[in-house]
Amino acid sequence: MLDRVSSYVSFLAQNSYLSLKGAAVNSIKYCKKFYNLLNELEKTDKYSFAELQNLQNEKLRRLVTHCYEFVPYYRRVFQELKLTPSDIKTKEDLLKLPLMDKNVLRQNYQDFIATNVNRRHLRDGWTTGTTGNPINALRDNHSIIFENAMKWRHRRKVGVDITDRCIAVWGTIWDDQIVPTNLKRPPFWRYNLADRQLLISYYHMSVLTLPLFMKEIERFKPQYIEGFPSSILILAKFLKARNQTYPLKAVFTSSENLYEIHRKEIEETFATKVYDLYGQSERVCVATETPQNRNLEVNMEYGVLELIHQNKPQIEGASGSIVGTGLNNYAMPLLRYETNDLAVVQEAASTGFNTPIIERLMGRESDSIKTSDGRIIPGNGIMSAFHGLKNVQESQIIQEDLEHLIIKVKLVNDEEGFNSAELIKNLKTYVGSAMNIEIKIQKDIFGSSQRKHRWVVSEIE
Repeated sequence: MLDRVSSYVSFLAQNSYLSLKGAAVNSIKYCKKFYNLLNELEKTDKYSFAELQNLQNEKLRRLVTHCYEFVPYYRRVFQELKLTPSDIKTKEDLLKLPLMDKNVLRQNYQDFIATNVNRRHLRDGWTTGTTGNPINALRDNHSIIFENAMKWRHRRKVGVDITDRCIAVWGTIWDDQIVPTNLKRPPFWRYNLADRQLLISYYHMSVLTLPLFMKEIERFKPQYIEGFPSSILILAKFLKARNQTYPLKAVFTSSENLYEIHRKEIEETFATKVYDLYGQSERVCVATETPQNRNLEVNMEYGVLELIHQNKPQIEGASGSIVGTGLNNYAMPLLRYETNDLAVVQEAASTGFNTPIIERLMGRESDSIKTSDGRIIPGNGIMSAFHGLKNVQESQIIQEDLEHLIIKVKLVNDEEGFNSAELIKNLKTYVGSAMNIEIKIQKDIFGSSQRKHRWVVSEIE
């Protein structure tokens, strides 16, 4: 009896904490500036391609000037190349600058932070790339507010509004676990009342817990759902097996490949459309699906997207590597950042839309991890186990059976600093203490290719 009371008190305390933190975060995300930006973005959404191009180039020129004046890394690059801000006026002029990637960012980390910002006001933005080497891409308040306004422009276009109730199927929120992973007794959900969210922990989704989740969802009466495609698919399959549907206004997915067969299954189960979003933790470019178009429309106000092959612009209709320049984060601006995502892009002139279109996106593949207690955890859901670890350049996770994980790790150098015991401890908080974890230090994991790879590989049928 005492255990149940204690568990209930903890449940209430965690709900209060998440709701209060949500209110604090919302004081930034939903300030007066947010509504002004949302209003502005809903106007620019109706711009022609030429008007968006002019707006993008104007924002690019302001950012480049800022980088030259206040970002030590870019000041050095400009001086070495004998360039000034006036040399970079358009997207095409970006070709005068070198490409940069995560390794360059890591090696010059402090020099990417603008000298005219108050570092105490910057926010963390851990990357979750599928080479398994996360890095903290810092953000300023303006970029956070702008991204929130961009998100809500996307959602309002499909009939969802800020006051609607949401199911959020995630593992963490603001770097806090939604439900402690070592918790064995339900409820395995929490509430963020500030955002009208029912937070569902995908760390606790299993055959035994899915009926409990659905009962709570029915009680909560949400209007839409957001999460990884793989996590939402688990709910859809559960309902489908019972010949049930649960109508919603919309489903929003991100961070993983959305396969058409899975899209169809989710849409049939929730009697609505799925709207996918392409972006990165480094926040260099974004593309969103709209009701009029199943492809991803590049949000030109957010960032500059280049498609590159062998350091040159890729021809239209062929696959290339996405290179992005974020236009709104002045704290740690990233110019011509290699995402390692592969795509086929159609320019606006060829599509009839007012923005370029990502016709096909490749990469971002990662299997789920299965545990002996029946849980299915998205591969990207355990990336935070690597956050803050020193001397990790690449990693990959191999699951051969329900009781074993092999972690391949490539170190930045041979110096001491990598803590394998810390990594194992971190991973077990997600996959459970019963999982046997073996660390293998390797000189090479993915070869010379820099494109994104399958980070979690499961050999379980």
